Amino acid sequence: VSVGNAVDFTELFRNTLDVVSRSERIETYDVDGVKAVIVSRPYQEDYILVSVTSLVAFYEQANNVRNIISLVELIVLLFGFLLAGFFSNRLYRPLLQLIEPAQKRFKNAMGERKELDEYAYIQAVMEDLSSRTSYLESVLDQNFSLIRNGFLQTLLYDPKPNQEEIEEKLEVLHLSFPHPLFCVVRLSIPQRIFKILKTEQKVLLLYGLLDRYHEYENNDITIVGTKSNERSLTLIVNLTGDAEEKRDDWMKEIGGICFDICQIHPELCVSTCVSDITELSGVYQQTALCEPYFYFLTDKIYLAADRIPALNDKVETENEIPSQHLKDFSKHLESCDAEMALADIAKLTEECKSGYYTARHCREQIFSAVTALAYFISYIPLGGDSSNGKIYTDFFGCPDMDRFQEWIGGLIHYYMRLREQNSTGQYSDILQSITEYIRQHLNESISLELLADTFQMSPNYLSRLFRERIGVNYTDYVNNARLELAAELLCSSTKKIDDIAGETGFNSSVYFIKRFKHKYGMTPKTYRMNAVMQKTGKVLKKTDER
Repeated sequence: VSVGNAVDFTELFRNTLDVVSRSERIETYDVDGVKAVIVSRPYQEDYILVSVTSLVAFYEQANNVRNIISLVELIVLLFGFLLAGFFSNRLYRPLLQLIEPAQKRFKNAMGERKELDEYAYIQAVMEDLSSRTSYLESVLDQNFSLIRNGFLQTLLYDPKPNQEEIEEKLEVLHLSFPHPLFCVVRLSIPQRIFKILKTEQKVLLLYGLLDRYHEYENNDITIVGTKSNERSLTLIVNLTGDAEEKRDDWMKEIGGICFDICQIHPELCVSTCVSDITELSGVYQQTALCEPYFYFLTDKIYLAADRIPALNDKVETENEIPSQHLKDFSKHLESCDAEMALADIAKLTEECKSGYYTARHCREQIFSAVTALAYFISYIPLGGDSSNGKIYTDFFGCPDMDRFQEWIGGLIHYYMRLREQNSTGQYSDILQSITEYIRQHLNESISLELLADTFQMSPNYLSRLFRERIGVNYTDYVNNARLELAAELLCSSTKKIDDIAGETGFNSSVYFIKRFKHKYGMTPKTYRMNAVMQKTGKVLKKTDER
């Protein structure tokens, strides 16, 4: 193909076709004054496609492509300007409105600063720093209590505090611990007292106590404290070696301060002493372990971790109270031996107060004793049903072991007397009232629980009463009474069998027939026919005699 003037390429290609390879080739030639571009591509195995374009036409095509590209670039540029305008209107200008006033102030300040000499500038900087320092100090003073409490709680809760940070914070807070030993004291207002206080009274009480302990003066002791929870304070005590030996004295003073303010003896527990302030977290945990023992160790002014054997590493903490105490207690309840049952409770109480067993294990033991008593009560008439939870509610309401022993002892005496009165037959007439009530309500659903509630006795005892006094269980007794009433109605009326089943309390006539046949050996229909025949026979006999 040729573009422009006709050119004879025969001789040209005759020499070049032999060397054209299979790959594409682009070459330029000057043939008879015509500049041309020859592009050759492999087309088939036996042929080679050759296209020829003049250089002028080639440049024209290249210019067209370049013009198209320029047009595309222009369109992109215009689109960019549109985006820039959107950014300017929506983002840049609002930001500029905020920045410009700040720039003006900055320029004014810079202008004023240039007018000052160096000494005046330094003076202004120092005054600015001084005012900022005063402000920070005022903030520290206003929030000193909160900052101090946060620091003290870090000492108590962080198992690995940084020594350098502690020293820096002590200096900032102006806290001094001049003595070599540290211990932790936990002070709690008893729950039975605390729950009757109003919210504002609780807050005033705790923070008033904190202020008093911070004012505590003693040459051998320094005290700082923080609030642990709504009814407890934690005191960090820094003390000398001599003060450690006089622990009973200053612990009494700590308890006395609380009593002077609110006329309440607090629950106090103290940890062992350590010589490093970074070890406070470990001894703080000791006071948490001591706290459950307030329930059992009621004769102590305060609890000390090193005086409770179960918390001592040298003593096995998995010791168990001998199970024979509970076994004997259950046996003596069953035999109605009140004196021995009370003795068993006394033994159990002494074991719990020894401190040789974990508080959790002691709690489990006395709960088992309450469960045994509840089981005993369930078989006593007019004793109430232990399943209603009242006995357990009263148990959980006992504030300490002494009150528990007093409470359970009173229950043992009371229910033992009820049991003895029942054995003498004082309540034997109740059975007649119960059977009469059943016969009057045979057409109703009479559950054992409903009947027990009606006569104010436990279902267990009522069931046992039927077995021992009547010889059958409660369900069989009610069914027999219903069948007897049904037999009477079959003989004395012409009612349908389905109606009689309903009137006697049977929900299903099929079940009624099955029970009737099991008791009388025949169906209700046959029973009625026999009854009619017997009645007719008697009438005929009387007629003959006349």
